[in-house]
Amino acid sequence: MSEKISAVLIVKDEETLVGRCLRSVAGLDEAVVLDTGSEDDTVARCEALGARVRRAEPASPFHFAEARNLALAEVRTPWAFTIDADEVLRPGGVPKMRRAVAEGGDKAAFAVTFINHPENDPGSRSIVTRKVKLFRKDACEWRYRVHERLFDRASGKVLDFLPDAVGDLSDAVSVEHLPPGDKARRHGQNVELLEMCVRESPEYTRAFRHLGQELMLAKRWEEALPYLAHYAEKTDEGPLHASEALTHVGRCLGEMGREDEALVWFGRAAEAAPDRREPLYHAALRLIKACRLDEAVQWIERMMAIPPKRRPNSEVDLPGVWGPEPGRMLRFCQTEISRARAAWGRAHGGQGGRSGA
Repeated sequence: MSEKISAVLIVKDEETLVGRCLRSVAGLDEAVVLDTGSEDDTVARCEALGARVRRAEPASPFHFAEARNLALAEVRTPWAFTIDADEVLRPGGVPKMRRAVAEGGDKAAFAVTFINHPENDPGSRSIVTRKVKLFRKDACEWRYRVHERLFDRASGKVLDFLPDAVGDLSDAVSVEHLPPGDKARRHGQNVELLEMCVRESPEYTRAFRHLGQELMLAKRWEEALPYLAHYAEKTDEGPLHASEALTHVGRCLGEMGREDEALVWFGRAAEAAPDRREPLYHAALRLIKACRLDEAVQWIERMMAIPPKRRPNSEVDLPGVWGPEPGRMLRFCQTEISRARAAWGRAHGGQGGRSGA
């Protein structure tokens, strides 16, 4: 007989979403919900769908890892499947998870396919990654105040970085992230928590990235710079994420009017991940806005020299740069340069065609 699995989630004011989530995991042995202070009908809806709900005292400032560990302590089965209220398990996943834990040997956890649909917009590009969602309750714990990570208790390491301990169910089990349409307006709500997190856990470089990005979204360009630069230097998440952080530094500098410094950082971003077009795109965009079109052409040509077959296709992709957009940018620059040369020629006795301006 296979070992039992519980769905486990933390919620607050999720009455419009939690039913969809719980129905998707109804085939598991139980659903454990920790409510962290809902003022709507979340608790009643969870209980109506058979979930076992524990109410936690509202905490301020909030600590996501502590809440998840509190929820995990309520789980009565050997295995836990973590899911959020705005996520759903795709049909067919439950029997495949049961088979995996029955045959998984000494695996502490399993990764599944995670499909993110930004702002619940069917027309937007979905980002597909692998995410550890299924794990042995007694082998794992959550750490960090916000953007929490799942750790292996025995080694003290993040499970994502332990391939021998983590099985792969990404071809069999999928979870979809379907956030509400107003989620984009919620950016900035975690800035205070992220500031606390980087002070409490300076080794957690991902918190620096998230804080820098939140500050960027708030147009607090100068404040974002040190966090993004620190992440780019210290991250162990690979060259793609380092390149993205370097690109963000360049974007912040550009917004501050420090165009030449921005170009240096865009160049560093391109060197960090040579298969990415994105740093080159942002450099060209800044130069176009600054009417430095001849320079923009050079960056665009570098961008177009990277063939689409080399596209990394990660969650830090900017889809437009791999389509027709670079060609449109190039044609725009060439047209505007030709017009400027023609105008110069008319003003200087028809010599525009011979000018190198």
